[in-house]
Amino acid sequence: MVELIHTPCDLCGADDYHVKMRIPSSLYLPRILNSLSWVGWDPPQHWTLVKCKQCGLVYTNPRVKPEELDRLYPPTMFWDEETGKIRKKSPRRWHNQLSLVQKFKTSGRFLDIGCANGFLVKEAQEAGFEAYGVELSERAVQYAREVLGLAHVLQGNVEDFTFSSDFFDVITMFDVLEHVPSPRRTLTELARILRPGGILIAQLPSVDSLGFRLFGPLWCCTQPAAHLTYFSRRTLTMMMKKTGLTILEIHGPLLKIGLRSEVARKRRLLAHLWRWWRNGRNMPPHLRPNPFETISFGGTPDLMTVIGQKSRRLVVSEGTLIDG
Repeated sequence: MVELIHTPCDLCGADDYHVKMRIPSSLYLPRILNSLSWVGWDPPQHWTLVKCKQCGLVYTNPRVKPEELDRLYPPTMFWDEETGKIRKKSPRRWHNQLSLVQKFKTSGRFLDIGCANGFLVKEAQEAGFEAYGVELSERAVQYAREVLGLAHVLQGNVEDFTFSSDFFDVITMFDVLEHVPSPRRTLTELARILRPGGILIAQLPSVDSLGFRLFGPLWCCTQPAAHLTYFSRRTLTMMMKKTGLTILEIHGPLLKIGLRSEVARKRRLLAHLWRWWRNGRNMPPHLRPNPFETISFGGTPDLMTVIGQKSRRLVVSEGTLIDG
């Protein structure tokens, strides 16, 4: 069985919480959990989301060890082994993300964290940015470098690299912050490498959403193996303030159910069922039909997008932010 570790609240440091919900592994079967089998781990009987009694942050506790989290993301997340094709979303996604960036910055050094195969980095480079990307997946980084020609896409976590202070003008994190073991440590590092006046754009699920409130364990973003922290507008604002970032805007979540997301989810299910019928029991665990996708709810309206800014020069020393 996979070894889980206990962790205190990443926002306030308290170890005082109540159980928000328990999700049985027999119910929670999205692809990221099936990847536990891919690396030879058996899932625990259940996963637990807790809520800090001091600050209200919701997070997975206990959880997979930080040094082993990258094993939860198999190559098939970015590469379809059956067809030999790269997995990518609609080009409109990258265009819309870059358009959001260009409302605040139109040039300078750009960093996309969790850049996957590098499509947003490519868009930014073609728009005139000096574009960088950071990604955990070796195969995705290889595609970005060899196929897209992106020399500045690096494999690892952003904390692994020694970027100079005040180096980037824009940093983006789309669907990433909920995955990192310590959002506070990550945001502190981003505040260090952002220039004064630099912009951070992050998109992530929100527990203020209708999907979380109505569906709880059946919400599509309730993925406690991989989604480690569940922010509300309030707790995200507190976290960014503690790490030296000022919030300029927050958009979402929208109080509605995303029918487009539901249709897309059912189409993926049909694709999985077709593969299973054609290949039978020979399919590896991470490619088998996903029961969770038949019953989970929620989607794009449940996300919030935050635009933050580094508004002062900071010296970071042992987690303390000091005016420079």
